[in-house]
Amino acid sequence: ISDSPSLKSIELDEGVLIIPKSRHTSRNIKAFLKGVLLQYVTQKSQLFASEIDVRIQNIHIKEFKARYGSCSSEGIL
Repeated sequence: ISDSPSLKSIELDEGVLIIPKSRHTSRNIKAFLKGVLLQYVTQKSQLFASEIDVRIQNIHIKEFKARYGSCSSEGIL
C-alpha cells in the first residue's frame, strides 16, 4: 500500500495498492478490492465455464462469515 496525494481514486499498479489520502477509508478500499476480485473471478469463471460447456448467469461477491462459495442450477456463482 502506498499513498499518493495527487491521485483522485484508488489504483492497483503492478501489485501495489495506491490510495489517495482523501479515499483512505476501509469502505473505499473494500469497494475497490471487491471490484478487482469480481473482475478476476468473472474472467476465470468464464474461461472454466467454456471448457465444461456451461453458461454463468451472474456472479455475486458478498461477505460471508460461514459460507465460502456456492452456485445454483441457474448458473449463479
